[in-house]
Amino acid sequence: MVSQNPKGDRPSVAVNLPDPQLVRLREIFSFCLGGVQEDLKAPGRLSGPEKARRDADAYQHLLVALDGGRLVPEPDIARAVREVAASVDLNNEYERVVTEHEALHGLLAQMEGGPRG
Repeated sequence: MVSQNPKGDRPSVAVNLPDPQLVRLREIFSFCLGGVQEDLKAPGRLSGPEKARRDADAYQHLLVALDGGRLVPEPDIARAVREVAASVDLNNEYERVVTEHEALHGLLAQMEGGPRG
């Protein structure tokens, strides 16, 4: 099992998110961990096997933190979360969805005579 603070050099922070978000994050990081572990079965095909190992470690730390309620914000963990967030935003076309949401609700608000938003 992954240690909460393997180096002991950074304070942990509370993970305080609503249960639905915690459930979704567990799903996301479990999926990511499974993918990296599968990739590591054939490290010769990876362009960066060391990064893949760091990613696997980061996802394991994140899963432990979600269960334990505390996280040590190590650089590799923060990088992994940033990369997953960017990937999710890109794959879900986040920018387009936000623009469409704002446009549709703005138009609806104008039609109904209410504030835009």
